[in-house]
Amino acid sequence: MDPRYQAPPGAGFDGVVNIVIANGGFLIGCSGALLSSGRHILTAGHCVTSSYGGGLPQESLITFVTPSGVHQREGVHYAVYPGWDGDLFSGTDLAIITLDRPAPLDATRYDIYRNNDELGQVATLSGFGMSGSGWEGVTSPSGVRRQGENRYELTAEYFGMSPNILMFDFDSGLADNDAFGWLGVAADLGQGLFEVHVAPGDSGGPSFLNGLIAGIHTLGATFALCPPDVSTPSNAYGGPGCKMDFSFGELGGDIRVSAFAAFIDGAMQSVPEPGTFALSIGGLSALIALARRRKRARYARTNHDAS
Repeated sequence: MDPRYQAPPGAGFDGVVNIVIANGGFLIGCSGALLSSGRHILTAGHCVTSSYGGGLPQESLITFVTPSGVHQREGVHYAVYPGWDGDLFSGTDLAIITLDRPAPLDATRYDIYRNNDELGQVATLSGFGMSGSGWEGVTSPSGVRRQGENRYELTAEYFGMSPNILMFDFDSGLADNDAFGWLGVAADLGQGLFEVHVAPGDSGGPSFLNGLIAGIHTLGATFALCPPDVSTPSNAYGGPGCKMDFSFGELGGDIRVSAFAAFIDGAMQSVPEPGTFALSIGGLSALIALARRRKRARYARTNHDAS
């Protein structure tokens, strides 16, 4: 595994967490980021709800990896943005998990980005999901925290969707795989070896601008035609179109955190009394080996070697 993409303890990513949620008979793997309160995790709404935006978790386990070791907390309360109904294209895919007790002292607390000048800026993406290479797509399992860069080039409003989804593409450095350049809207060949994408397991993970949470990973997408996607025209989920494998030429989207500052600030004002929302976490680790896993977002590396 190339250390260039790892985010080890002490590298500034100690508040980026791994989340496992038990919901409706599934175990869902996601990522998240610790907010400045030290008691709240910002993540994606689809991580904590059913496909229709309802059905809160039966239990959840949040794992911190910090210089002092591996620490686990339970989720005891879930604040889902009121407009979230399960539609990834609505730009409302946001939730906040309250921890049963404060995060470890050496876990990084993050403030949120509050300006609306994200477009054109290079963000640092992070999460615990799957890895691989840009040419092959995802090939390695989730569970290791990684990081890398990508540029916010436009919003989903270009596609007739929400301006609160910040879009980026996964560039190989070649014009043939520059998705936005291929569309004729923004030509950028990427960040070279530092360029990353989202893929299964990264949903809810953060993108940072100047050390502040500017985006929360919400979706990945590909095209009905190849190129710019390097994949063969075989959709993994059935039907026509390029294979969705998180390879070069595909697209990613983050929830624009600056648009939800009031919701986030308000949610952090509420900390339940100990025991008020306590959930039993017993047996969750054993269930992981038996339950089916939903696919969530994670990035694939731009280098030519699989993890």
